[in-house]
Amino acid sequence: SGPVLKFSPFDTKITVAASRFKVRPVKSSNGQEEMRYAIETEIEIKGIAYPIRLTLANRSEMKAQVLIGRRFLRKNHLVVDARQINK
Repeated sequence: SGPVLKFSPFDTKITVAASRFKVRPVKSSNGQEEMRYAIETEIEIKGIAYPIRLTLANRSEMKAQVLIGRRFLRKNHLVVDARQINK
């Protein structure tokens, strides 16, 4: 079998286990490079499921619990209406 990564998304009591993961360097928003766990999963937006690679970080103190990258949005032809953010 091998190692299993366990984490709780969005500060919930739910524990998710992933047997397929990698550890890779990621440049954070402040420019610092750090090692993070990366998993392959899918997200659903407006009823459509999209495959996505997510890196995991503790965002419990952050305003946004999830950040979706520009490359993912561009690749999937998704547009974000900034007027709808934080409503």
